[in-house]
Amino acid sequence: MEYLGIFTKLVLQCFQLLGGRLPYEESEWLNPRELKKYRQISDSVDKQIFAREIIKKRISQGRIVDFSTLPPWICVPLQRTISKACNVDPKKRYQSCAEFLARIDSIRPNIHDWRIEEGCPTRFRAFKKLT
Repeated sequence: MEYLGIFTKLVLQCFQLLGGRLPYEESEWLNPRELKKYRQISDSVDKQIFAREIIKKRISQGRIVDFSTLPPWICVPLQRTISKACNVDPKKRYQSCAEFLARIDSIRPNIHDWRIEEGCPTRFRAFKKLT
């Protein structure tokens, strides 16, 4: 993750707090073909190098965040906001934390508060816009 800026790391933590999945085990980042090669490597350091290169490639291609892992109640505007904040092209990202927060504030009325009640996600209420 050292390839990403501090702000992007914070956005990724936000993604995880919303319920998005980022694997902690290096082998979980690999597809079946890569996993097969990974398992054939006997040296643990070489395994780490192999996995790290694949993860690094995914980061550079902008394929680190899988929005399908977010719960269904996370609205599309919030997903797009996170996606823009994680864009691999720095020119396409928010240029400041203030710009990102302003975007969050602008979509906040459309972001609903959900609770798990008796095992079922239930919409609680919409947030009011901060002024």
